[in-house]
Amino acid sequence: MLSPSPSPFHHRRATPTQQDREHARKKAENMGLFEFLSLVLEAPGSSFAYYRSSFYGEHSSSRLLHLFDLIWKDEKGHEALKKTWMFPHALELIC
Repeated sequence: MLSPSPSPFHHRRATPTQQDREHARKKAENMGLFEFLSLVLEAPGSSFAYYRSSFYGEHSSSRLLHLFDLIWKDEKGHEALKKTWMFPHALELIC
């Protein structure tokens, strides 16, 4: 089996291995949703590489946008997204 490339643009496998699935399942059992999602997206060159690539893939982009829309439509989600994430990044982008 090839080890994942450290490049964010590496080619992903068509499906995760059984070992990848088992590793993800075991980690998810002991974590909350946000902690698990952060682990998948931050862990470089790990068995989560397939899931990380899939999360940003062209077929997943509509699901990611839908998730942001759901957060934006919720009153508390809208305020949290705008104040704690969007405002600091907007300043960085503009300044």
